[in-house]
Amino acid sequence: MVELARRLVAHPRWTWRPGAKAVGRRGLPAAWFRVEEPVGRLSGEWADAVPDLADAATAGVLLGMLGRPTTIPCGWVLDWHRGGTLGEAAARALLSAWGPA
Repeated sequence: MVELARRLVAHPRWTWRPGAKAVGRRGLPAAWFRVEEPVGRLSGEWADAVPDLADAATAGVLLGMLGRPTTIPCGWVLDWHRGGTLGEAAARALLSAWGPA
């Protein structure tokens, strides 16, 4: 799950949105905070943070980033039902919709 979150944050179209849970402050992998305003990249001790794909609010943020239903890649719901979290399925759908980094 962490590798998927890293791929998401590394994508040029990624932006942190309010409500997302950022996890992984430098030296403190369990540290976290809620993003309060839109920002392209985190900096300082939070530069390596990734979204918590197991967090329901973060999953909602990712679903909102998918945009209109016509832009959602087919199969993302099936991906969710195969196992994993809604956040993981939404992250995979975003990466698919955005294309290569």
